[in-house]
Amino acid sequence: MFLLYTFLWLYLYTIIKKNNKYDKNYNSYFISFVHANLSILCNGLNYYYIESYKDWDSEYNFLSNHAICLSLGYFSYDLYHTMFTNYNKMFTMHHLLCIFTLLISYRTQTCSKLVSTFLLLGEISNPSQIIWYLSYKHGYNKVEKIIFPIYSLFFVSIRTLIIPYLMLNISFRLYRNYFILLYCMCYSLGLIGSFKWTKQIVIKNINRYF
Repeated sequence: MFLLYTFLWLYLYTIIKKNNKYDKNYNSYFISFVHANLSILCNGLNYYYIESYKDWDSEYNFLSNHAICLSLGYFSYDLYHTMFTNYNKMFTMHHLLCIFTLLISYRTQTCSKLVSTFLLLGEISNPSQIIWYLSYKHGYNKVEKIIFPIYSLFFVSIRTLIIPYLMLNISFRLYRNYFILLYCMCYSLGLIGSFKWTKQIVIKNINRYF
């Protein structure tokens, strides 16, 4: 199913690229924006739906299958886009790690709640990040000044406080579940790359407001 989503993302990118030939960055960021919002919606609903389950290793349902395939397809599309149009080593490694982790979870149909939670937290700051970046690049200063603190708060707090605490808490309580340990380890590796961005955001806020 995720291959279908991959082709859908590629098709959407082709349509946008055809109708917008002047700003290549906009095409890619628009796809990311759409994926982030759909992922937040699907994984948020899925988390709410299985909230009554006590176990983080709950089985997949109809919604969680589509939610994970949505992101698997997106990361596959974006990996292709990154490698062949705008190569970035860190983004490539990040996407490969995401695809590896999501594929294992999808094939084994395990840890639906855990994966949905991590996808939700991983994407929740992206819409504000994309709005900030595009407003900064296109000179919308008022929008940029409003969005940047919101984006900074989401990004820094989620990736340096909420997600690490959640992973440690789950790992210690469910250390006998090897799938959960594997997902938490992979997610931890994915967070390493975000420390560089976190540092840049903190420095930018210090220079701007102090």
